[in-house]
Amino acid sequence: MVIVDRVKIYSLILVGIFAINNLVQLVPAFSRKFAMKGPLSKGKSVYLFVRSIILIIDTGIYLYFAVWIIIGFVDGYPWFLVLLVGTVFLGIVVIFIIDIIQDILHLKKKKVRQSHVLFAAFVLLLLISTFGFSYVLYKPQWNTSVDHQPIFTKGEAGREYRIPSMLVLPGDIILAFAESRTQAYMDWGDIDLVMKRSTDGGITWSEINVLGDNGTRTVGNPCPVWNNDTSTIHMIYNLDNKLVFEIHSTDLGITWSNPRHLTDEIGLDITWNSNRFDYQHGTGPGIGIQMSNGTLVIPSYYFGEKGSHVIYSSDNGTTWDKGADLGVGGECQVIELLNGSLYINARNAGGRGRYIATSSNGGVTWNPWIEDSELPDLGCMASVIRYSHSGPYQNALLFTNPYSSTRTNLTLQISIDDGVNWNIETVLFEGSSAYCQLGELSDGTVCFLAEAGPKDYRDSIQFCTYTLP
Repeated sequence: MVIVDRVKIYSLILVGIFAINNLVQLVPAFSRKFAMKGPLSKGKSVYLFVRSIILIIDTGIYLYFAVWIIIGFVDGYPWFLVLLVGTVFLGIVVIFIIDIIQDILHLKKKKVRQSHVLFAAFVLLLLISTFGFSYVLYKPQWNTSVDHQPIFTKGEAGREYRIPSMLVLPGDIILAFAESRTQAYMDWGDIDLVMKRSTDGGITWSEINVLGDNGTRTVGNPCPVWNNDTSTIHMIYNLDNKLVFEIHSTDLGITWSNPRHLTDEIGLDITWNSNRFDYQHGTGPGIGIQMSNGTLVIPSYYFGEKGSHVIYSSDNGTTWDKGADLGVGGECQVIELLNGSLYINARNAGGRGRYIATSSNGGVTWNPWIEDSELPDLGCMASVIRYSHSGPYQNALLFTNPYSSTRTNLTLQISIDDGVNWNIETVLFEGSSAYCQLGELSDGTVCFLAEAGPKDYRDSIQFCTYTLP
């Protein structure tokens, strides 16, 4: 059953009481309205005007709660119960609307026929109920070529999960990372960094392993990178959404080192100023890369106007440094282009195309950025990787994000010319979806770890596989 916080439960009970109370009072008032005959006095006019204003406000309140019930409770209760409660609230809304219409007609000195108003009310309620019924029964579909299973599920270990990250290691060992939260919609507070491990290509998974827990503080923004030269995993992450730490594993994620503080080493500017976002910092989220020259690169960003940048190491993770700020962008991902340049793909909070820039020196400096109109961005994390398996898509770039005006329609796009054009679009999941991390198994199967749910993407993080056409 869906876990609803106590404030919402108490609010629902309180509003329910008011709903019953108002319904009882409205029925006789509704009948008296039709009995109002004779000249419209000044007192009646004032009464009707004030009453209409109050009813308009009440209509908005009850309509909000009706929609909130249908959308918020749909995953945890039987559909008929959701529809029943939602329809009661919608019914009250209809009564309010009828009263408003009657008041306006009386103010305009128009005659009101009760049968016409009741018929209009019945049709309106039927339409609204049909919409609610359709919404409750609607089940968004996965692409038939996608196999999926929940890895982190809302309520597991008494927590909620967001911000997926995933590394595919040699032998198809997969590490799935996430933030374990007390409430999924809160980016601050008691948040832990957790991991699950699969040794069979994602068929079975281990129990949750907590990698970072600082009490009520925030440990998150996971961004691991695999060093193929030393067979080491470097996990770069944030504490309190600003401090940068590193842990590493030399045994494919079985054990991990103690945390190492990197904030001062990389020269991160997190001093307080008038813009509270300028002193906050995020790593990734997602994954880093190892460039062909051996440099380890971690995509990162300031929350404010400094925008995206990278953290990099040229000595196998012994020391780390920070590159130039892009001046735009937020959460970002990086790849190495075929010409050896570093490509950064960053979130655009303005709701236009993704911010794109390239660097010929590994992110130490950047060429001027552009907005890629072929990669629309509603303001969400996205994933981009290079596909390496032999075949028609070898060396193609794969990109995923919610391709819509809302966080729905998780879509895969493919570029066969190193990101100049994006030619192929495939909807992976049409329902509520958000953050996603791509990967590739040894046989060429595309895998991805995605926030996805039938009504709310915060309900689960799914491990999925997909074979390119």
